[in-house]
Amino acid sequence: MAKYTFQQGAGGMVSVFDANEQAQGRTGYVATVPVAQAQSQYGYGGGTSYAPTRVEQQATPTPQSTPQASSGSFTANGKTYYYRPSDSGGVWVYDNPSMSGNAFVGSADNVAAAQTKLAPQAPQPTPQSGGGNPNSKTGNADLDAMGNAIIKATTPPPGQTINPNLQLDPQSVQALFDYAKTQLHPQFQQQLNAIAPDLNRAMAGMQIKYDTEQKNAALAFRNSIASSRENAAESGTTFSGLRGLNEQNAVDVQNRNFANLQAQTQLQAGNLAREAERQVGTANAGGFQPATIGGYNASLGGARGTVDTTGGGTGYYTPNASLYGMGQIPLTEQTQAQQLSQQEQTRELQRRQLNPTRTLADLTGQISGNTLNT
Repeated sequence: MAKYTFQQGAGGMVSVFDANEQAQGRTGYVATVPVAQAQSQYGYGGGTSYAPTRVEQQATPTPQSTPQASSGSFTANGKTYYYRPSDSGGVWVYDNPSMSGNAFVGSADNVAAAQTKLAPQAPQPTPQSGGGNPNSKTGNADLDAMGNAIIKATTPPPGQTINPNLQLDPQSVQALFDYAKTQLHPQFQQQLNAIAPDLNRAMAGMQIKYDTEQKNAALAFRNSIASSRENAAESGTTFSGLRGLNEQNAVDVQNRNFANLQAQTQLQAGNLAREAERQVGTANAGGFQPATIGGYNASLGGARGTVDTTGGGTGYYTPNASLYGMGQIPLTEQTQAQQLSQQEQTRELQRRQLNPTRTLADLTGQISGNTLNT
């Protein structure tokens, strides 16, 4: 009678191992099957969780009508397999005639059982609420997506196979994600650090240009009013209604010009700030120093007219977390960190397969010592 050990996994699946193979220092991995199949085919006893060392004995097989062959070969699924007697009275199966340890496939009670195990089996999708994708592996789109992500993250390089029962604990997964971020963050932080100073220099230059243009326009306006009044005095029309109307028209035109230049400059400055926030994210926009694009107002007071500043001038830009959120640079950093973390998880699974005693402490020690991939 063959003896098996079991390990209960997620999603109602059970991994089956050959106890005799494990006793000889090999993994003894047989298959990962649904609970019902583990019970009927391998004698799984159920329970909430079985450690790999818990041995369950398969039900006594039906006596064979013909004696068990000592060794030989058979074909299953278009491939030739080789077998020899096992210590438990069954057979050990190999995919190479050398029947060495590296060629070991699994064990069975007899040749017929081995052929059944290695024959292709029809998929058994889970029921769907309706419709369904005929190419689905599970019958559930969410489970398909989850499974594809796991396969992509844990597929080893060509020529290497990771024991499907090896899993990383959440602490190791988090440690590898943090490690990935530390590897990538300096280059992204350099980009973040450069944007605010560049923006602030552009804002300062824009403010100087704006104030210079407005002050030149104010000077031209006052000179124009002074000239108009001198001419009126010489011609004796100082108290003329037409002169007063012309001066008021000049004030209205100048104030429209002031307002137009202010609006244009605020739009340009606001676009600069919003683009910078889109790049770095709202959380990193605190170092922005928007230009003060204040207002100017002309009037007819004094001998030459008057131009006053109206203050304000920074309300044209306010950080908008709902629009820009994390920002393009931090989002790219996070995406690349997740990709690098998945690669590191695959490497760590390979390390633990080669060294079964490797622990979280070994991993974090190498990360802190910067020797993880040396």
